[in-house]
Amino acid sequence: MRAAVATRTVTKPVKATGHYLVVVTVRARKHVQNVTVYLSGASKRTVRASSSTAVALDYHLTVARAPSKLTARAVSPEPTVDLAMTLKQQVANKPATPPAPPATPTPPAAPAPVLYPNPYQNTTPVFDDEFNGPAGSAPSSSWNVATNDGQCGSSINTNTTSAANVSLNGQGQLAITALHNGSGGYPYTSAQISTTLPNGPYGSVEASIKLPPGQGLCGAFWLNGEPSWPNDGEIDILEAPTFGPLPDEAFFTLHGPINPDTDNGNYQQFETDTFAPGNLSAGYHTYGIVWTPNLIVWTIDGVEYASATPGSLGAGSTWVFNDSRAYQLILDLAVGGWPGNPTAATAFPAQMLVDWVRVYQ
Repeated sequence: MRAAVATRTVTKPVKATGHYLVVVTVRARKHVQNVTVYLSGASKRTVRASSSTAVALDYHLTVARAPSKLTARAVSPEPTVDLAMTLKQQVANKPATPPAPPATPTPPAAPAPVLYPNPYQNTTPVFDDEFNGPAGSAPSSSWNVATNDGQCGSSINTNTTSAANVSLNGQGQLAITALHNGSGGYPYTSAQISTTLPNGPYGSVEASIKLPPGQGLCGAFWLNGEPSWPNDGEIDILEAPTFGPLPDEAFFTLHGPINPDTDNGNYQQFETDTFAPGNLSAGYHTYGIVWTPNLIVWTIDGVEYASATPGSLGAGSTWVFNDSRAYQLILDLAVGGWPGNPTAATAFPAQMLVDWVRVYQ
């Protein structure tokens, strides 16, 4: 799914609430390269880094809860870059005579989330799997279980058809399980399943998923156009590759034809992310897209977090998501690659649980 990239992270503890000046510096090790910088609680930023001079990025953040931590992450083409972060608390001047504290108001009730107006929500699903069945049984025959390598960059797992890697758990969920099987070759096994959707485009595609915690795990839910990648398009409904340092980050991506190929064979036309829903491994979330002419909207639990139109794509990109073709709907859990390899703190077996998948058109 991706060309090889390098990731560098740095984390700093925050012991007190308040306003902070955060300075993140980036320096390339060998040659000039584009680097995308992510900082907890701030929008992503892209810089042009070189080996001669470090690039400094200033952020002004308010920390409302302490103790906590801030994590900066730099994503770039290989090789990795040098990354550093400093924090300085901004202390406000205190008045000579502090005023009497005001009465504590009753906090207002949290507003209900605003759900995206899904035009397909009241239709009958054209595909629906609730994953009911006895523990250890295979998913239904509508799914193809792949035997290939992991799909998250340079992953270090092999996908198998073994029930230990992919089976129903007897409680109404599909379990995709990553196992640590050894130290040589590809030391991990996991699974990828796919099914062919009715001819697209357009519709609503959703799945209820509980992701596993731990550095080096990459859970994904995506659509791949047939028969030729990237010309027939790829819609990544969810990629969550940053568990460990950033357990609350979800990525939304489009791949498709780019002329000339300025993305080293990755053909990434659009990408954005969100931290808003919190720790994604803490429970089930419904991840989905609402797909209409010239518009794809990404949702989590029915709330819009990203959208793309033909005008959102990078230079040289062609929007192929209005063309009628079959799409493969894919679920997989990869190990290593884009998020980096597991650490000693990553627990195996690691399970990605899928409660249901539904497609409306």
